[in-house]
Amino acid sequence: MVTEQCRLIENEAALEELLSRPTSLSIEAMEQLNGDLLILGAGGKMGPSLARLARRSALAAGRS
Repeated sequence: MVTEQCRLIENEAALEELLSRPTSLSIEAMEQLNGDLLILGAGGKMGPSLARLARRSALAAGRS
């Protein structure tokens, strides 16, 4: 079964946007976070997407 999201992924930029799109849970996690966030291995395969997700979630939570 192909979901609507899969049909919208037309290129790498669209995929990256989808992978780093904040969810309500990631935003809530950033709201509850005290201190800094350190991502080890951010240069690996999933690291850049994870780092973007964290940044976008933090911004959505009103954090810098």
